[in-house]
Amino acid sequence: MTAKQTPTVFDQDKPKTITSCGVKVTLSPAVFDDWRIVEMIADMQDGDNTSPQLLVRFLRTLLGRDQYERAMRELEEDDGRLPVSRVTEFLTGLMAGIDPNS
Repeated sequence: MTAKQTPTVFDQDKPKTITSCGVKVTLSPAVFDDWRIVEMIADMQDGDNTSPQLLVRFLRTLLGRDQYERAMRELEEDDGRLPVSRVTEFLTGLMAGIDPNS
């Protein structure tokens, strides 16, 4: 007998909308059928490579160009700055929305 697991965006056939830091994005499950995404998630979870370049590449690939650019604009401060801490908080919220069991 196997334990029943809560479905994640990986298991679903329909897009999932996640709000993080007040920014709403919609993720297609198809984005997770991309080996590059799987590699980046593995690198982040292992802690082997949490470089800024990896995080930028991951967010761009995950969200797609249009959603990425919109999210970055919405995360900007009133003075036009985009604090790293705000983007990190946004990414953390996205990951929690993707897999609430992690």
